[in-house]
Amino acid sequence: MLFLNMERDEKKVENEKETFSSSGCYNKDWVLLTNNQQKLNHLICCICKQIANKLQTNCKQIANKLQTNCKQI
Repeated sequence: MLFLNMERDEKKVENEKETFSSSGCYNKDWVLLTNNQQKLNHLICCICKQIANKLQTNCKQIANKLQTNCKQI
């Protein structure tokens, strides 16, 4: 029983450590079929180059870090 609880706790910690997942981004190929590339430029994810999923954050430190990372790429 204790061992199972430890496994659950480890999985919970692993899930909490994930700060970015590209699985939230959408494939841009299907969007390009009906839209101009220039219209999509502001929607492109800086990391995976796909259509970014809307990200909302109330933490200014995270928002600033994301903006800095996008400028570097």
